[in-house]
Amino acid sequence: MPRGRGRPSYLPPVENPAGTYYEADSINFLIENRLSVGNNEAQVRQTWLNILAHNFPPVDGYMIAAEADAGSGRLDVQVSEVVYQGRRDESIFFVVECKNPRYEGAIESWEDAVEQLFGYLAAVARRERLRPGGRKWGAVSIGKSVQFWKYVEGELSLRPLHSNALRLDRQYQSVQQWLDYIKERS
Repeated sequence: MPRGRGRPSYLPPVENPAGTYYEADSINFLIENRLSVGNNEAQVRQTWLNILAHNFPPVDGYMIAAEADAGSGRLDVQVSEVVYQGRRDESIFFVVECKNPRYEGAIESWEDAVEQLFGYLAAVARRERLRPGGRKWGAVSIGKSVQFWKYVEGELSLRPLHSNALRLDRQYQSVQQWLDYIKERS
């Protein structure tokens, strides 16, 4: 997660965008123009809807929804897939909690968002009757920063998939790697 107030204390090197979400003109436009201070949470959500549609296309059996009911609140963005368990059904496996870019450097905002994400993933797991040890995936995105998480049924907190928040506008390969990791394990 970012440290201190304001912007992260360092900017990571820019990675090669080849083969990533950032190659799509609409996505790099959204990242560069809609994730800055002065924009709002809806624009973060719009950016993620586009990133996720690029990585989890409906033609492959995925569904993406915004503002979906989670029982205890509304999921900013969810990714689900069609599963066959005697009949066709929908299984939510990835949830993105989006926050206003102005909170990007505020530790409390990250902590609150992670707690909120945990509650949403736990509610989804209960609704889907996830077995102990079963997993779901999540991400917290505040402005241009994102942290990916793993939810394991029966555990009392989320597990971070990496140590520091990643930058959507710089760490294209790293972000893409985690999106691919989640997709392979859905």
